[in-house]
Amino acid sequence: MYGVHTINQSIQQESLEKQVESALWHAQEAIDSQKREALAFSLFLSRSPSIKEAYARHDREAVQRALEAYFDEAAMAGNYHAMEVQFHTQTLHAWVRSWDKDSYGMPLSEFRKGLVHVKESLKPHVSIELGKRLNIKAIAPILLEGKFAGSVEVIVGFDTLSEQLMEKGIELMVLLDKAYLEIAEWESSKHRIGDFVLISDTCPCEVTLEEFAHARAFSQGFLEDKQRVYGFLPLFNVDATPLGFFGVALNKYELNKGNFALVRSSGTGVLPVAPLLEQSLPKVKIQ
Repeated sequence: MYGVHTINQSIQQESLEKQVESALWHAQEAIDSQKREALAFSLFLSRSPSIKEAYARHDREAVQRALEAYFDEAAMAGNYHAMEVQFHTQTLHAWVRSWDKDSYGMPLSEFRKGLVHVKESLKPHVSIELGKRLNIKAIAPILLEGKFAGSVEVIVGFDTLSEQLMEKGIELMVLLDKAYLEIAEWESSKHRIGDFVLISDTCPCEVTLEEFAHARAFSQGFLEDKQRVYGFLPLFNVDATPLGFFGVALNKYELNKGNFALVRSSGTGVLPVAPLLEQSLPKVKIQ
C-alpha cells in the first residue's frame, strides 16, 4: 500500500509539473502574440502615407487625425485592443500621444534605449519594457527618402495579457528586484515581496510569494502551496542583467476537477521543466 501511495503521489506530482510547464508556455506564447500584433501595427503606422506626409509637413495635428481614423477603423473591424500609440520626433522627443493630446516635447533618448536603437539601426524593435508600467512596446522608424524622420511606438499593457491568461485559468505575476528599479511614483504603491516588487499580478497569493522570497526559492522554477502550483522564469533586460522573475500559478482544485487542458504536446512528449527554463531564458526580457 505504501508503494502504491508513493507511486500515485509521484504521478500526481509529475502531472502538476506538466500543467505548470504548459501554463508557462501559454504565457510565453501570449507574450509573443502580443509582441507580433504590436509590431505589425507599429510598422503599419510607420508606412502610412498620410502619417508620412504629416511628418514631412511637421504637422502634429495631422498625425493625430490620422491616428484617430486608424483607431476608428480598427474598432469597427473588431481588431482594436487596448493599445496606446506615441509618435516621436527626429530628435526623439515625444510628439503625439494617443492617451494625452496635449502632452508633447518630452526628451526621451536619455532613458529609452529602444528608441535610440531604432534611430541608429533604422530597424523596428519590440520588447517588454519597464516604465510607469510594465508594457510590451513595439517601435518602428518613420523614414522620409530613406532618412530617419522620427518613430512610432505601440504600447500594450500587461493588463490585457493578464486578462487573456485568466480566461485559461492562468494567474500571472511579475516580480522585479527592487535593486534594479528606479524610484518612481507608481512603484511606491506596489506590493513588496522580500527583495522584489510585485509589478503585475492576478494571483491573490502574496503571503505564499513572501515565503518563497524568504527561502530564495523562485529560481527552483516549480513550487507549490496547499492551493496552487507555480512556475517561474528569470527575467532579463536587454543587457542580460537578471531583473527578477516572471511567474504563473494554477489552482489545484480546478486542476483536480479537470477544468484545465493546458498540457503542451511535442513529438517527444511534454518538455520537462529544466529544459523549459533553459530555452526560455533568452525570450523573456525587459528593457
